Amino acid sequence: MLFISILYGEATNYPTLYFTFSCRYEAQFVQSIVENVSKNLDPKIFHVPLHFIGRDALVQYINSWLQDGSHGAAIALLYGIGGVGKTAIAKSVFNQNYYKFEGKSFLSNFRLKDIVCLQCKIEPLDDKKSLELFSWNAFEQVDPVDGFVEDSWRIVHHCNGLPLALRVIGSSLSGKGREIWESALQQMKVIPNFEVQKVLRVSYDFLDGDYPKNLFLDIVCFFNGMDVDDAVRILDGLDKGARFGIDNLIDRCLVEINSDQRLWMHQLVRDMGREIARQESPKCQRIWHHGDAFTVLNGTTDAEKLRGLTIDMHALMEYHYAEVVCTDSMVCRKRRRLNFFRQWLSNFFDGGKLQSGQASLFPILSTDAFRKIPDVKLLQLNYTNFHGSFEHFPKNLIWLCWHGLSWSSIPNHICLEKLVVLDLSRSCLVDAWNGKPFLPKLKILDLRHSRDLIRTPDFSGLYLMKKRSSGGFVQREKRINC
Repeated sequence: MLFISILYGEATNYPTLYFTFSCRYEAQFVQSIVENVSKNLDPKIFHVPLHFIGRDALVQYINSWLQDGSHGAAIALLYGIGGVGKTAIAKSVFNQNYYKFEGKSFLSNFRLKDIVCLQCKIEPLDDKKSLELFSWNAFEQVDPVDGFVEDSWRIVHHCNGLPLALRVIGSSLSGKGREIWESALQQMKVIPNFEVQKVLRVSYDFLDGDYPKNLFLDIVCFFNGMDVDDAVRILDGLDKGARFGIDNLIDRCLVEINSDQRLWMHQLVRDMGREIARQESPKCQRIWHHGDAFTVLNGTTDAEKLRGLTIDMHALMEYHYAEVVCTDSMVCRKRRRLNFFRQWLSNFFDGGKLQSGQASLFPILSTDAFRKIPDVKLLQLNYTNFHGSFEHFPKNLIWLCWHGLSWSSIPNHICLEKLVVLDLSRSCLVDAWNGKPFLPKLKILDLRHSRDLIRTPDFSGLYLMKKRSSGGFVQREKRINC
């Protein structure tokens, strides 16, 4: 009997497809008759996408495994991120093999505990196959039509090899004009395609309880691309068990750890998570969009329930200066300003320091902004300047990242006693602290590329896991006496 199920496996903790089979051998003659009649009467049981790109080799591999009668009864597991094509592969295998078995069944959404004999991770399509699949759905041919090649590649890169995304977005743009394509490209930068998001969200909705969901959203909004050990220390400052939780998210194909030991997630998974965070806006738990963060810091709205906020004034201004303006004269002027800004960025990242003329490019916010976010725990303020008293600076911070800090020293009255990670890279610090700072929980200090720094703080008696100074060196697992 051929038995295919789509389910959520308790033992494996990620969306999976299982195949089970057992073979009862009949007389060769009868079997051949059954096969021929079955093929002719019902050649297709389930709908499989017409353009099933890049999956033939895997389907044939599973077919060969199913046909190997030496297994007796066995289970195969397909796993991978939502939208990568697990169901389509299962249906294709079912269509090609059901007539070889006395009975057939295709069940979905139930739980199974059993021994897995064959495991196949379904990987995203490569760029070439992705473009081919997108083109078949958007243009009904193997390549994009003239005039849409560049835009097609942009969409393909956004979809990152997910067949479902390529099919849905390609089909939605089929036969549409330039204006619709431009609108879709702009929308995809901010809001993911909702049908794709709905499918991807299944993996998120299956997370058990608030902790893994909060962990996933924190990584989505603040820690995607961060060194996994650094992220774990920060997240453990919020709730213990971050590494176990990350491993659970890895099992669910929501997060990966790349070869550089950094947290990484598929772009569409990231977009799905950020959209969930946006929907939390009445609770105001996480603000990851630089424009939204600027609005909160520069406005009058309180955000007392804020869990985390990130703003990068470089990124915000570069986006602002890169906006397309319709009139020719404005385009030229914007381009000149953008070129100047990019050159400024390049000079700064090569080790330059903020000059008064350059600093005037950045808006200066009032420290009254900190009154609105008294309980924030995760805060990134890259290249953001403030004026006024810092008496209301948040006192419950676990993570503070402030690249390009314009101060020459950190005022002693700022309370950072709960801080676990402090990242002040590329700062203008000269004498980091006047006196000995009180940072009992600090584990990581990053002062790299702070070219004016002449003296590091007095950390005698403190236990730092890592210290990264202006010279770029790292000391681990020992007491730091500076």
